[in-house]
Amino acid sequence: MNKIKNWVYHNRNYVLPHTFIRPFFRNFIDKGYKNLVGAEVGIEYGTNLNSIIHNLPIKRIHAIDIDLSKCKRFDDLRIKFYEFDSFTASNFIDNNSLDFCYIDSDHSYKHVVKEIPLYLDKVKLGGFFGGHDWNHKGVAKAVLEHFSIDELYLGGVDWWIVK
Repeated sequence: MNKIKNWVYHNRNYVLPHTFIRPFFRNFIDKGYKNLVGAEVGIEYGTNLNSIIHNLPIKRIHAIDIDLSKCKRFDDLRIKFYEFDSFTASNFIDNNSLDFCYIDSDHSYKHVVKEIPLYLDKVKLGGFFGGHDWNHKGVAKAVLEHFSIDELYLGGVDWWIVK
C-alpha cells in the first residue's frame, strides 16, 4: 500500500516520514544543541512530533492538543502529553523553561494573537519561538502584531524568531 517511497500511509493520507524536518527545526540540526526542552502546541496526528523526537537531541517535549484521539501515542518518556486547550496547558509549563516552542494549533487570528504572548514567556532568552502555517491570514496577522518583519525568519510556511 505504500506507493510513495519513504512516506507513511496513515489515516487514508500519505504523511511525511520522521526523516522530514520542518524548516523551524533545522535550526537545531548539527549545531551542537543537547538536551533540548521544547513544546509543540497542536500536534494532531503526531507526525511532526515523531520527526522532532527522532531528529533532535530532545530531553523533554511538551506535546499539547485539545484532542489527542487522533495522535499516535509514542512510548517515549521524553514526551509529556497534555490534552487541554492551549491556554490551559500553558499553565503547566514554567516561564523561561523552553529552548523552543512551536505553535501549530488553531490558525484563527483571535486564537494565535492570544497564544503568542502566553508561550513566548515560556521560551528562554536565546531560544526559538515560532510556528507553522504562515500562509494563513490569521496567523500572519497575529505574528506581525507581535514581531517586526525584521526579526522574523521564514522558511516554507514556518515562521520564527530568536528571543
